[in-house]
Amino acid sequence: MLLAPGPQIEAGDLMLPRAGTAEAGSGSTLEKVERDLLLKALSDAQNNVSLAARTLGISRDTLRYRMDKYGLR
Repeated sequence: MLLAPGPQIEAGDLMLPRAGTAEAGSGSTLEKVERDLLLKALSDAQNNVSLAARTLGISRDTLRYRMDKYGLR
């Protein structure tokens, strides 16, 4: 679940490490964060794609696309 103070999620809301810092080199990339978020949503939804997509606020097609992107099917 993502929480943001406004109607849009901004980069600062994701709490990602800044480029060039030691933290940024530890393997936390946007792709890794996104993949982990998808895995968590799918796990919480017991692999029900429709429910996971609703939880994430995206369409089933978008979730399926991202699952294919990260080899999660």
